[in-house]
Parts: sequence; structure tokens; C-alpha cells
Amino acid sequence: MSISKSLFQSSVIYFIGQILSKIISFLLLPLYTNYINTSDFGYYDFTVSILGVIVPVIFLEIWTGTLRFGVEKQDECGKSKVINNTMILGMGSLVLYSIIYVVFMSLFPFELPLWIYLYSFFWVIQLFLLSVARVYGKNVLYASSGVISVFFNAAVTILVVMLTNGSIISLYLGMIVSMIVQIIILNHSFHIFSKFRFSDFDKDLCKELIRFSLPLSFNSIMFWMLEGFNKYVIKIYLGLSSVGIYAVANRLSYILTLIISVFSLSWQETIFKISDKETKEAVYNQGFHMLFKVMGAGLVVLLPAIAIMFPYIIGNDYAQARNLIPWLLLSVYANAMVNLLSSCFAAEKNTKDAMIARTISCIINVVVLFSFIDCIGLYASPIALFLANSIGMIVLLMLIKKHVRITLLPSQVMVFITMFIISYFVYTNCSTFVNLGWLLFSAIIYCIYLKDFIISVLKLAKDMIFRRKISGS
Repeated sequence: MSISKSLFQSSVIYFIGQILSKIISFLLLPLYTNYINTSDFGYYDFTVSILGVIVPVIFLEIWTGTLRFGVEKQDECGKSKVINNTMILGMGSLVLYSIIYVVFMSLFPFELPLWIYLYSFFWVIQLFLLSVARVYGKNVLYASSGVISVFFNAAVTILVVMLTNGSIISLYLGMIVSMIVQIIILNHSFHIFSKFRFSDFDKDLCKELIRFSLPLSFNSIMFWMLEGFNKYVIKIYLGLSSVGIYAVANRLSYILTLIISVFSLSWQETIFKISDKETKEAVYNQGFHMLFKVMGAGLVVLLPAIAIMFPYIIGNDYAQARNLIPWLLLSVYANAMVNLLSSCFAAEKNTKDAMIARTISCIINVVVLFSFIDCIGLYASPIALFLANSIGMIVLLMLIKKHVRITLLPSQVMVFITMFIISYFVYTNCSTFVNLGWLLFSAIIYCIYLKDFIISVLKLAKDMIFRRKISGS
């Protein structure tokens, strides 16, 4: 199977799973914004963002090591050995994490410590088992288990919100139940825990896993400095209510994030399997240019769509989120390109250079954020993130030249800038009717602009369907 077909097929599978998950999360926004107050939603989002840095650091983001080393093993024995050694490392990290958590909770008491711990505990197990599913190429299981778990999340969240009149516990409980459901489904398919053997312990393999994963865990700190840190600064300067408003604005960027997450999952699996340098360079450039154009199209078309839907899905207490959305989408766009390039470094087993670029981005984010938060408030965060990620992307493009050459095409940049400026003006200044007109017009423009891409996707889809009909007949 060719690289493009492999990438497309896995993308389709992930897309089906991810879009259903994101739609359900999107549909829950009216519930969140009408029943849960801004301060409670801000506290939930803030604690989850803190876990987003602490958990990967203490657990060395070992699930990425599982995927990277597992996919290159061709036999069951080799894959099993990688999985068992990452489990051994994970167990040690879990003991360390639990001790640190209890000590910190004793010294600095905070709200809902048990719920927060359970959230982090099941999250780690879920991340590990999801990597195992990808190691074995069970992409359909990966996607379908996610869809099932999201339905449980929605059902539990809605039920508890109604029974408790908007208690914050509903947010934690919904996520915990959904993670447990997905863990049960995945473990039932692979029986990973029952197959675990301490006898598979390999000191050299564990060292290699740690060498690979350690920079990634520090990279998580850098990532938090580009996301979670901003929420911390917003909490200190503007209060938890502002964190809640900022979180809802972020949720509305989920549709654009869908494109990223789907492509990134299949992208990682594809590039981790390529060894030939010339093939790498061609695939890296193809993927970079494709995501740059498709993401740009998604952003431009999404803005007028959000302008039309916003009054119907977001409660009045969160109305301020509307004007933040264009800048947040820009920061998501730039961050997507950074993540794509970072995956290329992971494929080269060179995670140190990716960390250098992240560090530079973090410094820029912190400087811009503190420089402007007093005068422009919440807007300082997405603007700082956009500038930081844009510069980070440029740095990565320079550093990747050690391995392959990836180019940023000026024509693509100019098309995006022009279309975004028009879309931003319509979003901020025009009526619902004008936004609807721009939505249709920009969609047509991008269909023409992405004609070759759309035709190739449709052709690949047709080939897949045709082959399945033949195999089924």
C-alpha cells in the first residue's frame, strides 16, 4: 500500500471517531454555559490544564515511547516486550506520582482532591491503552471505543448536572466514567494486563525508552507554558470567571482541532514507519503543505459558521468568548503546524531540537502575555500564543534541515492571510446574513483552491470502496 493511501485510510477511520466525539462535546456547550457558572467551569478547566503538564512529566509521556518503539517491531513478541517494559516504567511513575500528590495535597489543600486524582489515574491508563491499540494497528477499535466513551461522558454529565443543579463534580465524573469505559473496551480486546510479565524487563530497552521519552516529558512543560500557564496568569490577573470564559472560547475551536487530531494520529503512524530519506522528504513536504492549506480553509470557513451559531449555543454569561475566537483559532492553526513538525523530529528520534523550538516559543509567549494582559485582558493570551507558535514553526523549519528540507510556500501564506482578513472583518462587523453569504462563498473558493486535493481524496475513497466490494463478493 502506498504512503498516501495508508495515510488517507487511517485518517478516514480517525475522522469518523473524532468527529462524533467532537460533535457530542460541542452539543454539550449549551449545558455547560447555561447550568455551570463561569468560576466552576474555570476551576475545572484550570485543574485539567495543570494535570496536562504534571502527568506527562512524572510519567515521562511513556505512551508516546510505546507507540514509537512498538510500531517498528514486526513480530508479536517484540511488540509485547516494548509494551511490558513501558508498563514497568509506568508503575514506578504511578507510585512516585501518588506520593507527590498526597504530600502536595497535605501541604496545600485544594478543592475536590479525590476527583482530580481519579481523573489523572484513569487518564494515564487510557493514554497507554490507546497507544497499544495503535501499535497493533487497531485504528477502528481506537476510534470506536472513543465514540462509545464519549456517549457515556455525555449521559453521565447531563444526568449529574440536572440532579445537582450544575455541580462541578459532573464534569469530573463524566470524564472519569468515559475513560473507564474506554479502558474496559481496549483491555478486553488486548488483555494487556493479564499478559503482563515482569520477566520481559529489559534494562537497555528501558534506558532507550527513557532517553526517547524524557525530552518529550520536558516538552510537555513547554507545551503547558504555551497553554496552561496562560490560564494560570488569567486566573491571577482576571479571576476564575475569566478562565471559564476563555475555556468556552477554546471549546469552540474544537472543530478546527478535529482536523489536527485526525491528521496527527495517522501522520505519526505513517512517518514512524518510513526509513528512506528521499521518501521522507517527499512525504514531510506533502503533509506539511496539505495541512497548511486544509487548516487554513477550515479556519476561514469556521469563523462565519461560529458567528451564525454562537447566540444559539452559548449562554449570556459567556458572551465575551465570541470576540476571542478568531485569535484562538489562529493560535490553534499555528500550533498545529508546530505539532506536525515536532512529529517529524520524533520520527528522526531527535526530540531535543523540538524542545529547543518549544523553549523559544515559551519565552515569547510569557513576554508577550505579561506585556499586554493589563491593557487588553483576555486577548493577550491568544495573541501571545499565535506569535509564539508562529515563531516556533519557523525555528523548527530551520532545525529540520539537518534531516530533510521542508519549505513554506509564500503563495500559500498569502492566500491564507488574504482570506483570513476578509473572514475576520465579516465575523466582527457584519450581520448573520452576510456571514452566511461569506460562509458559502469562501467554501466555494476553497473547493476550487483545493480541487486537486479533494479529487485525490475522492479517488482514494472510491478505490477503498471498490476494493471492499470486490473482497466482499
